[in-house]
Amino acid sequence: MMKTSLSREGYLNLVKKQCENFFPDGVETQIDIEDISIALNRIEICISNINLKYFMEDGHPTFDHLHGDQWAMFLYILSNVLYKREKLVDAKKLFNTNKLLAGIDVFYATELPEIFYFCHPLGTILGNARYEDYLVVYQGVTVGSDMDPDGGPCIYPTIGKGCTLLANSTIIGDCKVGKNVIFGANSFMKGKGIPDNKIVLGTHPNSRLVENKYNYRDYYFGWGFS
Repeated sequence: MMKTSLSREGYLNLVKKQCENFFPDGVETQIDIEDISIALNRIEICISNINLKYFMEDGHPTFDHLHGDQWAMFLYILSNVLYKREKLVDAKKLFNTNKLLAGIDVFYATELPEIFYFCHPLGTILGNARYEDYLVVYQGVTVGSDMDPDGGPCIYPTIGKGCTLLANSTIIGDCKVGKNVIFGANSFMKGKGIPDNKIVLGTHPNSRLVENKYNYRDYYFGWGFS
């Protein structure tokens, strides 16, 4: 069972106060204890898979509202919960609160996977790509779309299981990324497929791939996966 720094009511009160402080527009929040409960259940699944200091204590997942990365993860999850429950005003406020507090831009309608990890994600923008489990995202990361040359809808990347996006890496457009791919610091990939078990280095159009001999997924999540 997950250890928490506050009660469910405590998290509800904190979220409400943050929204009211940042957006004193006189519009009363509709966030309720059921929203918080759903979000806490989701963050527990996520944190239970992260085998790092401050995320696991004596074999129990640990969620602390004063841990900035954990709170950024929770605010994204809660904004997504509110969006799905058609509380759009509050979803917008939580999305913007996350930008103000953590400097991360993850739209409330974006579907991150069940298991992900933000590592001090200041300046990170995660667009409406398709993401799979065991995603690790560092600071300054950009995942975004490219225009369809035939005038169709914008094209976003698909990012496979166990991918790590290191500092200031960028993925744009029709990139089909395999499993266990690491995007090196300051790398930039646009419109190319990437096989499993690769490291992306350099910048478009001169980016290159090398074999990934590292196992970041075990480092962050404590075990391998197929």
